[in-house]
Amino acid sequence: MAPPASFKPGFRDLRWGDPIPSDMVVLSSEDQITKASRPSDKLQIGTTELTKIIYKFYQDRLAIVELEAPGTYDIYNDLFRVLTAAFGETIGDLNSHSYNFWTVERDTSEETTVSVIQLPGKVAVFISSGQAKRQIEADKVAKATLAASDL
Repeated sequence: MAPPASFKPGFRDLRWGDPIPSDMVVLSSEDQITKASRPSDKLQIGTTELTKIIYKFYQDRLAIVELEAPGTYDIYNDLFRVLTAAFGETIGDLNSHSYNFWTVERDTSEETTVSVIQLPGKVAVFISSGQAKRQIEADKVAKATLAASDL
């Protein structure tokens, strides 16, 4: 699917693969994934107030952004409209009112995947670099293979 002309791979002022900016606060670090937040972040997407924005850096490079909002069907619909405007039409199951996803790319190095999920009490949005997600999965497989060979 072709992205809107204004699409830039990443989130707000950050692009996939950017290092952790100095204005972020590191929340945790485990298995090469560092979770960080930005105290100055505007906790709003469109008219939806967010409860958090978490940036996830794989090997110190931006890979995933997680957004969370209080979960009501109206909030889900509001986020769905904003995300559709930003990323184009969904390729998810339009009959599902609890999950939709997009894959937007200019080329494979800039591929972006967006998921919006209605969960009990909240709506979660995951925006991620396709390239980073593939690398994380490949590294998990390599680690498991190495561990199995040590048996």
